[in-house]
Amino acid sequence: MALDLAASGVDQRQASSLKSISDYFQPLMELMASLNSSQRVLLVGQSMGGLAISQAMERFPRKISVAVFVTATMPGPSLSVSISIMRDPFFSYWFRFSGSSMLRISI
Repeated sequence: MALDLAASGVDQRQASSLKSISDYFQPLMELMASLNSSQRVLLVGQSMGGLAISQAMERFPRKISVAVFVTATMPGPSLSVSISIMRDPFFSYWFRFSGSSMLRISI
């Protein structure tokens, strides 16, 4: 099963309606929360999806068997979300200029 994050793919929301990166991750967090305790998934994140699967790994560690980062942002001890945004023009544009207002970064 492939899942689209908010304002992506088949998700009908507009990027301008997202107020935080947590809004962007919401479809994945809802799916993970809906799994029963015996279900485990393989997560694959590409590009900014790496941030989404990182958050899922933190919130639902027992529901994930493997996480794969495919050319994805992978935060760690020395690479925070803020540093990723400063280093990558795409992230900077997406967070600062998506829609008519600045998005708040709050994971």
